[in-house]
Order: sequence, then C-alpha cells, then structure tokens
Amino acid sequence: MIVRKVNNKMKAKIVAIIVGTLVLSASLALAQAKYGTNGVSFLGIGVGPDAVGMGGAVVSYKQDASALYWNPGALGAKPKNEVAFSKNYWLLGTQYDWVGVTLAVSDVSVIGLQFGSLYYGEINVTTPEQPEGTGEKFDARDLYMGLTYSQALTDQFSMGGTVKYIRSQIWHEVANSFAVDLGLLYNSQWNGLKLGMSVSNFGLDIQYEGKDIYRSYDYDQGSTGNDPKIAALLKTDQWQLPIFFRVGVSMDVYRDDMNALVISTDALRPSNHNESLNVGTEYVWNDMFALRAGYKDMFRGETDEGFAAGFGISYPIMGYRVKFDGSYSQRDILDDVMIYSVSIQF
Repeated sequence: MIVRKVNNKMKAKIVAIIVGTLVLSASLALAQAKYGTNGVSFLGIGVGPDAVGMGGAVVSYKQDASALYWNPGALGAKPKNEVAFSKNYWLLGTQYDWVGVTLAVSDVSVIGLQFGSLYYGEINVTTPEQPEGTGEKFDARDLYMGLTYSQALTDQFSMGGTVKYIRSQIWHEVANSFAVDLGLLYNSQWNGLKLGMSVSNFGLDIQYEGKDIYRSYDYDQGSTGNDPKIAALLKTDQWQLPIFFRVGVSMDVYRDDMNALVISTDALRPSNHNESLNVGTEYVWNDMFALRAGYKDMFRGETDEGFAAGFGISYPIMGYRVKFDGSYSQRDILDDVMIYSVSIQF
C-alpha cells in the first residue's frame, strides 16, 4: 500500500514536470514569435491523410503511427506495431514523403522511428547575365529523422518524447540542427473524452554552410602589392526552428458495436504565425470504413488553408491489418493538396 502511494506520487510529479515543460516551451514560442521568419518551415507540413482529413485537429485523438508527428505522448496509451508510408503531393509540384514505424516494447511502452523528406525538384541556374538560365540545374531538399519513446504512466496518463535530426540542402549549401518534441495524453475514460498537449521542434537554430559561400576577396583593390585572392567566407543568418504548441480535446459523439462518431478540436500556437483553431470529425463503420472532415486555421485571419476531407479503408489480411487512407485539402490561392498513405499493423 505504501509502495503504491509512492509510485502514484512519483507519477504525479512526472506528469507535473511534463506539463510544466510544455507550458514553458509554449511561452518561449510566444516570446520569439516572428511572422514568417523561421527556417525549415516544412516541419509544419501535417503528416498522415487520416489526420490531415480532420483538419489537423488530432493532438488528443490519433494514437497510430501518425502520432509520432502530432503527439508522441499518445503512443504509449495504445502500444502497437505499425509501419506507415505517406505520399503528399504538396504545393507547386513539390512532393513530401513520410515513413513512420512504431514497435511496442511492452504493454505500456512504444519506440518509434520517423523520416520526412520534402523534395523541391530541379531548378534552373540563372545569373544576371543569363536570366533565362545557364543550362545548369540544381535541386533542393529538406528532411528530418526522429527517434521516439512513449510510455503510459497510469491507465489515464501517457507521455512521450522525440529527438530529431534536421537537414536542409540548397544546391551545395547545407544546414543541420537538432530538436525535441514532447507530448502528453490524458484519457478521462468517460465517453471517449481525451486531452492532449504537445510541443514540437524545440531546438537549435539552423545556419547554411557550403562551398558556394566561399569567395576570393581583394582587401585593397587600389594596390598591386597585396594578394587579390584572399579566401573569404560569406556570413549567413541563423534561423530559428518553427515551434508548434498544440493543445486539444476529443470525445465520442456516438458509439456502438458498429458505429463510431468522434469530434476533435485543437488550438495551435506556432512561433512563425498567428494562433488558430482546427476542428475535425471522423465517422467509422465496423472498424473498416472511415469518413473524415475538418476545417483548419480558423480565426487566424489571412490564410490559404481551410476545408479538408478524407476517407479510410481498413481490413485484416493474414493476421495483419492493412489500412489505406486519402485526404483532400482545399487551398484558396495555391493548388489543392492530395495525400495518400498505406500502413500495416501487426
């Protein structure tokens, strides 16, 4: 009895520490908020059509592989083995690929790996003398890799964290950084009511380096006695990572043996934009077919995003559960976005 009380006190302290860390991180994000001035903004691209189809309002709801991105703390509440691949036909002909793997190491803990890559394609090299192009081409790519651990502290609380390596490349220039994500999930065990919190990309500033920023420099152009080719290095700016603080709530509207209807809401505070509210809903029939809808960036003011919708098909095959999901996101100015994913749970 005494041991159980001690354990409960320890778990309560851990939960308090995690909540305090999340709130502190959010306050830091607020303090350094600069509209549109962060680097590697691709870290804000939502992962998984099942989540994006709900308007991204999933910090308290998703507990599959996509939670690696949205809330690592949610994974420990429902440990499962899963491999998921997502293809995102992003803006202006770019493509964003994401792979996530979760492995249940016990009944209450999960480890996970994720990899995301945004490829911009080939771009013509231009100069002031040849504004139409020199005939050369260069490419650009952003990527990150993350290692996650998540654990249930009690039958109601779970927490998790992710360590990320981030890399951005533009032709010969490369920038590297490291960051952490933290997440927490509370399951009230009443009518499916859940509360979730997460902070993403809390880490080091990023700065580009490479051979193209080295230049030959003539210190005194009026003198013939000095070396006109002194090696010089152009200084590039450092850019803060985009920090995202999410807090959300979800609950069952209706549930029986064949049907489930869930509604979810997230409040988002990014360090590179204004606050916004995301709302979404999902209907699942017989744990096989799902329809989703949501609305993103409510109350943000000027935004290009809004309505989203999606569907899902899940079916057991030879002891595995295979899922196929798709989503559509409406854009006011740029092209609409389509995302597809395939995952296997085992």
